[in-house]
Amino acid sequence: MDITPLIPKNKKQIRSYGKNSFTVGDEEFNSNIIISPDSVTIWPEKSFETITERSFDLLSDRTELLLIGCGKKHLPLPANIQVYFAEKNIAVDIMTTNAACRTYNILLAEGRNVSAALIIL
Repeated sequence: MDITPLIPKNKKQIRSYGKNSFTVGDEEFNSNIIISPDSVTIWPEKSFETITERSFDLLSDRTELLLIGCGKKHLPLPANIQVYFAEKNIAVDIMTTNAACRTYNILLAEGRNVSAALIIL
């Protein structure tokens, strides 16, 4: 018996991820991305270490929870960015990119207003 909730076809689900690419639906992206249930945008950040508050201007207005996939290893979120999201009432969770991809799909299946900013591996 399959107990995995179905994700509507019009929602942006991460189908695969790996070295140098993400596959969302039938599209492949060879760069960092910001994904939400309704859109995927190329994220022009070079690395996790270069992010600033402005890095998240592309984030969906409906986001309640942001997952940040920081690459192959877990890194702390700078304090100024923590404050930035606290002021916007957006919960943020930092994790490896692999974990962020898996967690995003689970939260998407639950119908949550989740977005993920993902650094490519």
